[in-house]
Amino acid sequence: MLFRNLKAEMARQGISNKSLAEHLNITDRALRNKLSGASEFTWEQVCKIQTELFPHMNKDYLFEVDVEVQARQRQAKAG
Repeated sequence: MLFRNLKAEMARQGISNKSLAEHLNITDRALRNKLSGASEFTWEQVCKIQTELFPHMNKDYLFEVDVEVQARQRQAKAG
């Protein structure tokens, strides 16, 4: 999971993957791909998540990338 802070805040607010996917008008699978780093969030999606669901938090915090997870993913792709 690349976006640990986002997932943690979703849990604190009781926001499920399904409800976030619906909020963004995307499928559950598309959201899982974005959260895992298989695909990217659009800037519009980042802004919508922050302003509508977590207005008291900044984007840098919510979308901070877990570098250890990212490094493992890169190694797996290269390997």
